[in-house]
Amino acid sequence: MEHALTIALLLIIGFNPGFLLIRVFGVPGDPDTLEDACVRLRRESA
Repeated sequence: MEHALTIALLLIIGFNPGFLLIRVFGVPGDPDTLEDACVRLRRESA
């Protein structure tokens, strides 16, 4: 399940690791959590 989620994230971001890090973990001072980012990604891809 974890691997499927990782692959899905890679497909969504087009294999750009920098974008993944910014998108999932946020920039310093960004209050978003990993869960918030996943929810946002799901909402945008729907």
